[in-house]
Amino acid sequence: MYGANSLSNCRTHRVLALDLPGCGCSAIPIAYPFDTLRILATAVRGLMQQVGMEQATLIGSSLGGAVTVEFAMRWPELVASLVLIARPG
Repeated sequence: MYGANSLSNCRTHRVLALDLPGCGCSAIPIAYPFDTLRILATAVRGLMQQVGMEQATLIGSSLGGAVTVEFAMRWPELVASLVLIARPG
């Protein structure tokens, strides 16, 4: 979804696209636990820590939007801004 947009922003911004666990090309779990949003937000935080990112503009669509909101509630100091595209559900 973000392919062309991400490439155009690469000239001026550092762009990372995360394949969230259970989404995209990663393995789908048999069942999602009740705290799936926390788990996915923690995966985003882990990637940021791994690459040394102190703050980010988070962009999410549908489930990704819910994950970015969860992330922002847990670690507001790591969020420069949020872009939410289409509501989850």
